[in-house]
Amino acid sequence: MAQYRSKGTLWQMTIATVLTTIAQATAITPPGWKSQSYDSSFFDQAGAGKSKEMNGWVDGSDFGATLWWDPALASHIALLGIVTTPIKNAMAIVLPSTPIFGSVTPAPSKTISFTSAGIELTPKIDMDKGVSLDVKGDIDGLPTVT
Repeated sequence: MAQYRSKGTLWQMTIATVLTTIAQATAITPPGWKSQSYDSSFFDQAGAGKSKEMNGWVDGSDFGATLWWDPALASHIALLGIVTTPIKNAMAIVLPSTPIFGSVTPAPSKTISFTSAGIELTPKIDMDKGVSLDVKGDIDGLPTVT
């Protein structure tokens, strides 16, 4: 079973048609998948438990990241750019192929690809931790793993 180190993981966004690494990420939460259901309960059903039915849709969950924020870095400027001039953006999270301690066999490199469809940026200034930037975003469609 492959295990991945977090060191070397890259978060990338499209800048001028090229996937470019967003610098100084300290935490990344890739989007996931959620099958949707609906409440199919009715007033005169037996029992107190609510019933659910699947509706056939699958939703891509939100993604997020935390960065050491440097407003002068090109990748951080580009992130702000897709917020102030809203556009969808092809993004990827690349897991490294660095072997886990004690293993000589590298894990296969994997990429989680998705399209952002709305991003929120929140600067955070903490006395003990410096200046960071929290990133949250919606995705269009579903993420893929290759």
